[in-house]
Amino acid sequence: MTLLDIIRFIVGLIVLGYASYSDMKTRMVCDKAWIAIASAGFIILFIQLFMENVSWLYYLTFLPIGALFTSFFVEGSDKTNFQEGKINRFFLYPVYVCGIIVTVYLVYIFSLSKTDILFLTLMEIPLVMLLIYLLYYFRLIFGGADAKALIALSVLFPFYPSVSALLGYFPLKIIWPYTLVILTNGAITALVIPISYLFYNLITDPRNIRFPVCFLGYREDIHKVKNRYLWPLEIVDNGKKRFVLFQKRDANINEQIDALLAYGAKKIWVTHKIPFMIPLFMGFVTAFLVGDILNYLVNSVILQCL
Repeated sequence: MTLLDIIRFIVGLIVLGYASYSDMKTRMVCDKAWIAIASAGFIILFIQLFMENVSWLYYLTFLPIGALFTSFFVEGSDKTNFQEGKINRFFLYPVYVCGIIVTVYLVYIFSLSKTDILFLTLMEIPLVMLLIYLLYYFRLIFGGADAKALIALSVLFPFYPSVSALLGYFPLKIIWPYTLVILTNGAITALVIPISYLFYNLITDPRNIRFPVCFLGYREDIHKVKNRYLWPLEIVDNGKKRFVLFQKRDANINEQIDALLAYGAKKIWVTHKIPFMIPLFMGFVTAFLVGDILNYLVNSVILQCL
């Protein structure tokens, strides 16, 4: 394990720990947390490349990486307002254009030489960012803060840590970036939540078990739902009450509760707005200290089948 790996881990541990606490208390995380992680990532990466005495061409990858990262946190505007995350288009758009030009140039230059793992790994960072955005867009990642955290972590940990983790990692690391290990470890850690809901329902209200909502939440007095971090798993649609397993991001919860009250509902199925930031924090810790849990499980299943 190198000193830079330890520094990366400590930075992620502190900021993600703060973000988890903030998400639990307010269900919000300030963008400054992710900017701090990415800024530290850029500095550490610069130091690492400098220590390895690489060509200046590798430093050019910072431009497309930084340009894409910026696009997720700021928007073009007529006037610059840093508090609102807005930058004058006159300054912002040229950065995007330069990022695209540099990317094309680097791909051309390195395509003329032999396969360069370092270059591929560096250029994988913006690809991971785009993948995370697509997962968020298609609601496979629900929270915006979770997506931004993973985007920032792709800069902090562009390489796998040089540590012999207990469970090991996927052999073809260029195909399975370290950020995805953090994400899958977090998702596996989060599986304890539906299991906990199931046991809670079996113990407290076994006569009203309904599948699959019993894995997602529990029954609560409808008058206790408003102004709490709860999502209703039931709504009134066309005069009929039905289950909804995944709420829309822009859903008006208070209107849904009022409609259920008018319908005559007394107890409804609800789920806590459990922030994924906490499982993501656990995914970050386990990825570094334990290894790739998904890869270990898949390999175990394959060995059992052979």
